[in-house]
Amino acid sequence: MRLEWEGGAAWIRWAKPERLNAFDPESLHALGDLLAEAAESDARAIVCFGEGGAFSSGDDLAATAGMGLGEWRRTLAAPQPVIAAIDGVCVGGSFEFAYACDIRVATPRSRFGCPEVAIGLSISNGFSLLAPRAARRLVLTGELIDGAEALRLGLVDLLVEDVEDEARRLVGRIAVLAPQAVVGSKRLLDEGSRQALEEALDRELELCVRLFETADAQEGLAAFLEKRPPKFSA
Repeated sequence: MRLEWEGGAAWIRWAKPERLNAFDPESLHALGDLLAEAAESDARAIVCFGEGGAFSSGDDLAATAGMGLGEWRRTLAAPQPVIAAIDGVCVGGSFEFAYACDIRVATPRSRFGCPEVAIGLSISNGFSLLAPRAARRLVLTGELIDGAEALRLGLVDLLVEDVEDEARRLVGRIAVLAPQAVVGSKRLLDEGSRQALEEALDRELELCVRLFETADAQEGLAAFLEKRPPKFSA
């Protein structure tokens, strides 16, 4: 996980190709720290990018099974526009993180999904409020969709071949605009739903904690780690 400065933007990059850039406790903490550092800088935008052909396969359950649920408040609190440049898989917690960003750019190779129900858990990180109604099918079925379907459903803003180049184009567009107007406009977009978001985070956390203690969740996590189909109770 590293922070780079390019063209007036703060670029947060990560690479763990052996696990499709899954988030573990160390990388989650690093991501939060880098987001805070970028938010406090004079960068005109923040770009988040997973290298190696994957945005992120979500939480690394082998490392985070006993860890508290992550939150993306620092992403939502950043005064600058935050761009998620998504190439490859973007599921679970990473899809929720992308939805905390302001703009999502994907490629035809991108894959999106909410697989939590497949392991006996549920969505979190404000996704129940931030995601549009079109995401309900993904939440309730756990299925994956490609970038073209995500664009059709309104889950991403743009579909391009090179998300890094498109992120640079967006940064260039933002950088020539009036900075106070951009920051103020983002604040207007966020503040109307801030209380509702905090309430959604509390509801999600309550359900996730309750589900984590069920036999289905224990079976789902065990099956995931053992790479076998789960056997849920009726």
